[in-house]
Amino acid sequence: IRKAQLANNLGNAYSNLNQETKALSYYKEALETRENIQNITNNELGEIHANISSSCLKLNELENAYFHFEKAKKYFLNNNPVNQLALSKIEESIGQYYIIKLDVESALKSYEHSQFLHDSILNTPAIQSGNRYLTLANLYMMPPFRDTLKGLFYLKKVNKVGSELLQLETLLFKTSILIHDKKHR
Repeated sequence: IRKAQLANNLGNAYSNLNQETKALSYYKEALETRENIQNITNNELGEIHANISSSCLKLNELENAYFHFEKAKKYFLNNNPVNQLALSKIEESIGQYYIIKLDVESALKSYEHSQFLHDSILNTPAIQSGNRYLTLANLYMMPPFRDTLKGLFYLKKVNKVGSELLQLETLLFKTSILIHDKKHR
């Protein structure tokens, strides 16, 4: 168990240093070690698959990333009780995957599901919700939707978050909407 934890921690350290290839090798080592341990929890296996998928996404290995996202999601859903925070992070990462693949509709579904999970958790950090609201606003403003009302709805939710940086980003986004609208008219 300690060997698996050490490999996972080394993977996290390399990932924090943006050395994803090294991180991925340690995550895979942690997965191999943990799969041979009896009485391993779904939460632990889900965490390793989530780490692998995150590194694969950063390395642009999209199919591999998606495979591990789905595995992590399956393990987190089979955990009792369900780790909603981890599941929310997986949904957000799947949303990032879809953004890279330019599938706006699927990205929206993932981000909305992530936000729904966060809304059902008590004490969710406001900054995380604000970032998700800003992403949702951006996604609604992209083709094929171009739903300005829904985008503005999420931008209004960002304003309720206390972060000055998020409020500044919201102001810049609203300004770009107004400029685009004036050009269009």
